[in-house]
Amino acid sequence: MDVRRVMTRVLVRTLGTLAFLALVIGAYYQETGGDVERLPAAIRPAVLAVQAPLERVAGWLKRRAEPLAAYLRLPQQKARAEEVAAGLPQETAARPQRQAAAKPPAAGEVFAPGEWVTGKGVVTELLPEDRTGERHQLFRLRLADGRTVKVAHNTSRSRPLRSLKVGDTVEYRGRYERGGILHFTHRASGGGSSGGWLRHQGVRYD
Repeated sequence: MDVRRVMTRVLVRTLGTLAFLALVIGAYYQETGGDVERLPAAIRPAVLAVQAPLERVAGWLKRRAEPLAAYLRLPQQKARAEEVAAGLPQETAARPQRQAAAKPPAAGEVFAPGEWVTGKGVVTELLPEDRTGERHQLFRLRLADGRTVKVAHNTSRSRPLRSLKVGDTVEYRGRYERGGILHFTHRASGGGSSGGWLRHQGVRYD
């Protein structure tokens, strides 16, 4: 049995399964901003149960992908080496390199929806607290380029900015959502290092 062929088949099937999971998780992040609290209560425990294992599996695959890919490329590398030794003509034209361009924001948007952004701005308006479901402290920030975003800071998962007032400078890291909303400015639900935060008067709120 050709071990390399079997490994290739297993790898293809694994990548197919991961692609399907990526589509599901991508749809979830697109709709919720990666914030589990916004999911229906009936499926929230299931998402929390698989979130950490999926992150570990993704890390494991990332660490092993390059050695495995190098192993699978060995026959092609050997064939090219034999061609060089035999004096066969080699392709000399440089292949154009594709560079992934950053996704531009849609018309009327400050950033691309779903993008994690970091920066700072000046508070221009304090808005009433949103008490639908988990509570959110709401305020508007004017960025350096003059555009504004609406910050929705979850005070059920992080401390509120008690002394916040118009004219204050606030640093942020969060996920931008369609409609000019900066969400997920708190630590990730699983307690890991990912997630967002706010910084006001030298104090970090996450």
